[in-house]
Amino acid sequence: MKHSLRSIIDITFRASIFNAVLLVASVISSNLGRADAAGTPGCGISHNSGYHDAPNGNREIQSGGRTRYYGMYVPDGYDDDRNTPRKLIIDFHGNSGSPKNQHENSQYYNYPQGKEYLVVYPLGVDESWQGAPYSTHGVDDLQFTSDLVAHIRNNYCVNPKQIYASGKSNGGGFVDLLACSDNGNEFAAFAMYQDQRSIGPGDRSLLNLSIIMPILWITIQRLREEKIHDTMAAPALYKDNGLYPCGGMRPRKIIQAHGFKDDTIKYEGGPRLGGETPAIDQWLGWWSTRNNCMDRQELPESNEYKKVVYSSCNGVKNVIQHYALYNLGHCWPDDRSDNTDGARADCKDQSLDFTSKVLEFFAARSL
Repeated sequence: MKHSLRSIIDITFRASIFNAVLLVASVISSNLGRADAAGTPGCGISHNSGYHDAPNGNREIQSGGRTRYYGMYVPDGYDDDRNTPRKLIIDFHGNSGSPKNQHENSQYYNYPQGKEYLVVYPLGVDESWQGAPYSTHGVDDLQFTSDLVAHIRNNYCVNPKQIYASGKSNGGGFVDLLACSDNGNEFAAFAMYQDQRSIGPGDRSLLNLSIIMPILWITIQRLREEKIHDTMAAPALYKDNGLYPCGGMRPRKIIQAHGFKDDTIKYEGGPRLGGETPAIDQWLGWWSTRNNCMDRQELPESNEYKKVVYSSCNGVKNVIQHYALYNLGHCWPDDRSDNTDGARADCKDQSLDFTSKVLEFFAARSL
């Protein structure tokens, strides 16, 4: 025989994979950019516009055997058109923060684009989020997030193709954890400022995966074509400290910012509160590998910060967008310094308006 049985099997397998990829590409191309998704069961329910704080008896759900709380921003005019599906952001506060604190930090409500969104501000148990060494043991914030999104979908008119996550510091680190989990699959993008996820005592086995899994991981990623997006400001990366696989992962679209003068979560990484955070450049490289990105560019935008973009990720441009601010501390970047962080001495750098960048990033991406 001209071909061995093994060669025939290999050719057949490759042909099957090729046909499957063509089918997936066809389905995706027919849906890319569509914002006309049917609304969720909450369409038609009346809600007052404005910000509604937590804890509040009208803003609570049951999750993991606990009563969990959230704040809620409803844009002006929502009740006049309550059957039109809206974009949704879940925005996570930092350690010792609050929904109101994060509402005034990201200030989505202050932007014309931000008024297109419903924004939910969850409250962490003991004001922290899963994944940090100091977070409350036994709290499953990943499940809480899924339960919260389901609750919002059932009570508000949401476009299921346009759900996003953002967070600062410990909240940004949790967004990173969310992006690396099955629970992140219903999110279209992620944004983080200075995320805090690291390997702490008892998590060292994950480092072994960073050694034995990369080749298999990259191979698997080449067969995946779907998208997820996420935003992080100063994320505290306590659980993302090696190149290991993310559960059930679609390629994640991420926008992230970090200050060179951040003394809380250092840009170069290092020990922190019983754990260890990675260098930001190294962490970006891990996400580039996870997303199968082939191109990295530094784009000149300002003398006060550098912008780094990762592209050619299974043919997709601008999958990861990073801002490194030379004179900023542990702060959500704001060009007016009138947000929550703006009162602090290390947050006076006004070179970048991160919220506007996040909204631009989200607007261009949907499932």
